Amino acid sequence: MYSGTTPAVRFGVLAVCHCLILFALWWAYGDAVEGDFVFDDGFAVLRNADVDPSRSGLTALWRNDFWGTPLSSQESHKSYRPLTILTFRLNFWLNLSSPFLQSGGVGEGERCFYELTNNVPSSVAVCPFGFHMVNLVLHGLNSLLVFHVFLAYSQMQRVGDPSASPRLSPLRALFALAAALHFTVHPVHTEAVTGVVGRADVLSTLFMLLAAISYSFSHTENKRARMVANMLTCATMFAAALCKEIGATMFGVLVAYEILFDKRLFRFARMIVGRRKLGRDTRGMLLESVRESLLRLRGPLCTTLFYLLVRAALNGGEQVLRSFRFVENPIPYLESTSARLLSTMQVHSMYFSLLVWPTRLCHDWSYEAVPVVTSLWDIRNLGPLSWYLSLSLFLYLWVHEALLSPPARPAFPPADASASPVSPLAPSAIPSASARPTVSAPRSPRGSPPVRAGVVRARERGGDGEREP
Repeated sequence: MYSGTTPAVRFGVLAVCHCLILFALWWAYGDAVEGDFVFDDGFAVLRNADVDPSRSGLTALWRNDFWGTPLSSQESHKSYRPLTILTFRLNFWLNLSSPFLQSGGVGEGERCFYELTNNVPSSVAVCPFGFHMVNLVLHGLNSLLVFHVFLAYSQMQRVGDPSASPRLSPLRALFALAAALHFTVHPVHTEAVTGVVGRADVLSTLFMLLAAISYSFSHTENKRARMVANMLTCATMFAAALCKEIGATMFGVLVAYEILFDKRLFRFARMIVGRRKLGRDTRGMLLESVRESLLRLRGPLCTTLFYLLVRAALNGGEQVLRSFRFVENPIPYLESTSARLLSTMQVHSMYFSLLVWPTRLCHDWSYEAVPVVTSLWDIRNLGPLSWYLSLSLFLYLWVHEALLSPPARPAFPPADASASPVSPLAPSAIPSASARPTVSAPRSPRGSPPVRAGVVRARERGGDGEREP
């Protein structure tokens, strides 16, 4: 993946990029390890019986939701994240076995502030240091994976494209480094990294990035490697969904990957959008490419469907998603359909704005932190309108540039290894008088006139060959 440079240079470039990413991580979130349990941390960790080995068995966390309530209960939050709870349980066990934290017992005066003020029913004092450190390490791994994902995809350009250069160029490394640094220090990740319950986000992101990397190897010609890549993709996708429900959307990401990075599908999309007539052979190649893509997506699709079936079975016939209360999400309780639509668009606008200009962050968006929009003439509708127009313009320009513009042609034709160049002044290039030679014109780029410089022509005039430069 990083060929084209010497091993020493590759190692040096990657080492410098990794150090810069880790330095930015510690500079932005290093002080998070000194934090305490705050807000939902107490309910998901300290008050959750599935986290404390002395209060619950290991099998209970596979039947309960994120907060320790059985999924089949009507009071359940319906958030099924057993792998995240398993990491909390591991943190709790390390807290029990660490001599640094539990040497001689922890006195009541050394218990954390949340335990003292909320009368948490825990058998021992829980130190938040280990929980915050794991979140920080996971976010660092995600930042490094983002760097390598951008680096690999910028070099690959299109799957199966022989013109794609695998060289580790400084420009590509700089582009991947900028993307990873932006991901590392973006303020929108603050709650996920510094809050203990945010581990569900960073852990699901970790497995989704691993799924993206493993799926990129499913296009190889090696059958065994392709099978291993598909198995790893399915396993990491399922693990991402078990960390947080957003992991189930990874299938849509892989579909977009097939469309954008498969050279043959991309070329056929250009022909279809450009309304070019497809011949019989072209249609056959298109169907073959679609069939191969569907075969690659077969495993991820079955994994997603299996996850949804498991969720439905664990819910005990109840709905998969929870109906939120009015204080948590007032939009579904609005009577007007237009008001629900305008309020949802306002939330989308807020998400777009936080990605570009994250100045208004909040740890809890419930209790109508985002006021609903009930009128079409509300001035706040300008925000969603501007964002949707910008997104539509970007998609139009991308479709026009990538699908409708003519493909770039090489400045010179590809060299033919089977043909050896012959000088027009060589003896073999001069025709004899007894035979009419067959001389083909040299190749030229498609769409340009034939090149006549140095071409030998022969004419028969009374048996004599005439050479014309």
